[in-house]
Amino acid sequence: MVGILLVTHGEFGAYLLEAAEEIVGRDPHALVRPVAISRRIPLAEVRQRLRVEIERMLEQSRGDGVLTLCDMLGGTPCN
Repeated sequence: MVGILLVTHGEFGAYLLEAAEEIVGRDPHALVRPVAISRRIPLAEVRQRLRVEIERMLEQSRGDGVLTLCDMLGGTPCN
């Protein structure tokens, strides 16, 4: 199963995931995780968080891959 990483400003990704789960229901096998990004977090820390989360999801997806979605093209999470 392909993992989905939601990289967004603040807690936007968590709220998107929550709304989606309320609409279609929660799938206990789904590999979807939000990652909150802020300008206050040093770039090195952001990279490390993403690296750890992607590696974790790759293990759980059994090598099927990770789709990374960002909330705004050109925004901090995307860059």
